[in-house]
This record gives sequence, structure tokens and C-alpha cells, in this order.
Amino acid sequence: MKSIEPTDKHLPAVRCASWCENGDGHPLAAFVDEQACWGVPVRTELSTEDLVRDSDGQHTPYLEVFAHRHVDGAPTVRAHVQIGNGEFGFGMTIAEALALRTGLDAVLDQVGGASGVIA
Repeated sequence: MKSIEPTDKHLPAVRCASWCENGDGHPLAAFVDEQACWGVPVRTELSTEDLVRDSDGQHTPYLEVFAHRHVDGAPTVRAHVQIGNGEFGFGMTIAEALALRTGLDAVLDQVGGASGVIA
């Protein structure tokens, strides 16, 4: 990853990924990390977990996944979880995300979820 160096001017625009929410090359970025591409988050509420209580009240915990790519880097899958009274995030390579999908499919097959009929 490139170092973060402050500048008094903007960095040259970059070529965004096709799925980048910004999509304009990040022409106002002053730092390399501001030029990362982020995809649209996909949120799944985790209804079997206890409600999250914070300064905004209470809400259902969730898991969010989205595409991410640093400038000149390979795309990855990022995940953000808010559960209990904590939040955490982590990243996966494409291969790791595919392995997770395979694992979820296998577990869904066990409980009948792939067919839509829960065993």
C-alpha cells in the first residue's frame, strides 16, 4: 500500500473500477487512500441477534459486504459487522470470498435453505 502523504493540491485522477460508487477518478483526493474504489454495500440484517443499542436508539444488527480496491490494487471484498455493542470490519481476497460462498451454500444445503424449504 502506498504511504499517505498530505499535499496542498489534488492528486491526478485515477481510473475507477466499473463498480466504484464515486466513478469519477476521485479528482479531489489529496491522499492516495482517498482514491480507493468502494462498491455499493449489500446489507443483511441479523434478526436472530440481540438488538444493538447506541446513541441513536436500538436497531437490528447487520452484516454488510462491498467491493473495494486500492489504487493500482486487486479488487477485494470487505465486510462490516455491527453486532452487540461492537463493530468490526475485515477484508477478503476474491478467492476467500468464493470459499465463504461455497461454505454458506453447503450449510444452506444441509438445512434445506437452498431449496427455500427449511428442514
